[in-house]
Amino acid sequence: MKRDPKAYTAVIYFHGIGNPRRHVSLAQFLDYFDRFGERQGKDQIGKPRDFTYGSDLLGDQEPTHYVSFKRVIEVAGKPRVAKNIRIYEAYWAPESGGRANALFLAFWLIKRLLNPLVVLFSRWRAFPGLRLSHLHRLIGQGITQAQAQRIERAYRDFENWENRSTYRKGSFTEFREFCSKRISGDLQAIDRWKYKFRSYNYSLSFYASIVTACSVFIILIIARSFSNFLANFYDFGFRLNHLYSFDATASAIGLILGGYLYAKGDSYVLDVVAWTADTERGERFQAKDRVVKYGQSLLRRVTSDPRCQECVVIGHSLGTSIASEALLREGRLALITDDAEAKARISALAKVKYVFTVGSPVDRIFYLFQTDSSFSHRYSRLIEEQRLAVDLPPFAIPQSKAEARIVNFWSRFDPISSEISSLRKNSSDRRDAIINIEALPPAAPLPIGSHTSFFADAAVMKPIYWATMTGRLPRDFQLRDKVRKLPLFFGRGSVVALLLIFTGAFWSLATWTAPAVTGITAVIGIAVIAYQRRAALKKHSDEFGDFIQR
Repeated sequence: MKRDPKAYTAVIYFHGIGNPRRHVSLAQFLDYFDRFGERQGKDQIGKPRDFTYGSDLLGDQEPTHYVSFKRVIEVAGKPRVAKNIRIYEAYWAPESGGRANALFLAFWLIKRLLNPLVVLFSRWRAFPGLRLSHLHRLIGQGITQAQAQRIERAYRDFENWENRSTYRKGSFTEFREFCSKRISGDLQAIDRWKYKFRSYNYSLSFYASIVTACSVFIILIIARSFSNFLANFYDFGFRLNHLYSFDATASAIGLILGGYLYAKGDSYVLDVVAWTADTERGERFQAKDRVVKYGQSLLRRVTSDPRCQECVVIGHSLGTSIASEALLREGRLALITDDAEAKARISALAKVKYVFTVGSPVDRIFYLFQTDSSFSHRYSRLIEEQRLAVDLPPFAIPQSKAEARIVNFWSRFDPISSEISSLRKNSSDRRDAIINIEALPPAAPLPIGSHTSFFADAAVMKPIYWATMTGRLPRDFQLRDKVRKLPLFFGRGSVVALLLIFTGAFWSLATWTAPAVTGITAVIGIAVIAYQRRAALKKHSDEFGDFIQR
C-alpha cells in the first residue's frame, strides 16, 4: 500500500511544573530523543532526520506550531522515508498564572504534609477513594482480581445507610465482622489490604513528619540567629566573635533562601496549589480549568485532523496529570454527546495509542491532597462516580480493540513520582491499561536530579522511541508492572541517621562548642550518600546491564 505523503504521526508533549520558556522543555526532550535515535540502525527501526519547525491551521483555524521530522530507514542499501512525525508542545504555562503570599503557601504546605496522619487515624469507612485505590494496587500482589471485586462490593455495601446504622463506628473491626458474614473466605486478603494500606500511610506520615520537623527546625534556628544579630547590632555594635559571625551568616543565608523559595513558589508551588484546589471558587480552580481546557483543545485539534494517523501523548511531572485529565475529559464528553458527534470524537480518540507518563505525581496528588472525608454516604458515592478513570475512552472504547495504554515511568529516588493506581476506579477495569515501570535516572539518588533526568535513561526512551517511530512497543517490552530490585536508599533507618547527622552539624555550628563535629558529620553524610549511590548502580548494572553511559 502506497504511503500518503501528507499523513503523519502526532506526538503531543506536556511539559512539567514551573514557568519554562516556550520550547525549552520540548527541546530538551528532543535532544534525548535524537541522541537515542543516533544509536539505532537505519536498517532496523530507523533514525530521525530533517528536523524542521512548522505551523498549520487545525480545527478552529488557529495557528498550531510543531516540530516535524522524518523516520528514515534503509531498504536494499538505499535510504527511504517511512513516516512523517510531528511533535506538538502543550505549552500550558501561560494558562496557569497566579500569585500567593508566603504565609498562605506555608500553611498550605503544612496542612498537606499532615494529611497522611489524618488518613492514618481516620475510620475505615472514611476516604473510600484512597482505600479502594490501594486495593486495586494490590491485585496480583497477594490478592486476586476476583477477591478484589468481592471485597470492593462488600466495602461499598458497608457504606450504605442500612449498614451505617448497624455498624456506626465504621472501623476496620466492624468491616471485618461485616465481611465474615458475606465473604468469609476472603478475610486473609482483607487483612492484607489493611496491613498494606496502613503501612503505606505510616511511611507517608513518617516522611511528612521528617520534612515538617526539619523545616520548623531550620526556621527556628534562622529566626533565633536573625534576632540575635539585630540585638547585637543595635545594642552592642559590631562584635566580631564566632557567635556574632554565625548569626550574621545564618541570617543572610535565611534571607537569601527565603527569597529564593518565595520567588520559585510563584512558578513551581502555585502550579501544584492550583491543580489541587478542592473548591470551585476562586482564581486557582479557574486556572486549573483553563489549563485542562487548553489541553483538550490541542488534543481535539490534532486528533481530528484527517492526516493524523495515530497519536502518542507524553507528559513529564505535573504535565502527566494535565494530559491524563484532558484525555479523560474528552473521553467523557464523547460518551455524552449525540451519536454522530460521539462517533467522530471516539474515532479521533482512538488514534491515541500510548500515553507515556514520566515522573508523574498523579498518585502523590491523589493520596496527599485527598479531602473527601465526608460522613455523607451519598456525597462519597457521587465523588467516586465523577472521578475520571480508565473506564473512559481512549482507554476503553466500546466494541473496539484499539484501546490506549498508559506506560508510567517512576523512580524511588524521585520523591514526586510513584506508581499509578488511582486512575483505576473499579477492580474490573482493564489491568493492562496502566503499566508501571520503575526507572533509574542517571542522577539518582539525588531527588531533584532524578526527577529531571528520566529521559536520559535509555530504558525510558526506548519504548517512547519505538512507539513514536513504529506505532508499537519494543518486542522485548513486557506488558506488566516491573520493579527494579534496587536497595531501598531512603529507608526509615537511613532517614533517621541522616537527620541526626544534619541536626548535629547544625547544632555544632549554632553553639560553636565542637567545630570538628561539623566536618565529621559532613564526611559521614557524603560517605553514606556515595556508598548508597554506588551500591544502587552496581546492583542495577549486575541485574539489568549498564544501559546508559553515566
